[in-house]
Amino acid sequence: MTLNAIDPEIGAKIYQFVDYKGKRYTGLEAAKLLLSQQMKGIEEAVKRNMIVKINTVYIPGINEDHIPAIAKKVGEMGVYTFNLIPLIAQYKFANITPPTQEMKKKMQDECSKYVKQMRHCQRCRADAIGRLGHDVQSCMYENK
Repeated sequence: MTLNAIDPEIGAKIYQFVDYKGKRYTGLEAAKLLLSQQMKGIEEAVKRNMIVKINTVYIPGINEDHIPAIAKKVGEMGVYTFNLIPLIAQYKFANITPPTQEMKKKMQDECSKYVKQMRHCQRCRADAIGRLGHDVQSCMYENK
């Protein structure tokens, strides 16, 4: 699950809107709604003994000072692992310089006090097929 803020004020800086049950929410109202649903989802997944991984996008100047609090909260909730993803600067964040590898490592080290860190991840791909280190996507689309 992606969780970029546990403070709705910070979430409102990240998310433009949330569509929920046929209605569009914006601003602080959207951020509060999204956060409440994310927390319910995490609680339910942990309660069912699922392996829960939290993805947090590291957005310098927006959520960087808040990331350890996210890690602490999800660690307390029983989340298995935490994946810190550097920002890909585009759209409304196009003018933000992404964190360096050194910044990412320092943040992971800080967050490791609260929850296990997933340090081997590069960039997430929603279309990935296979296991970590054993991507089989290319052979799925070969002409036979």
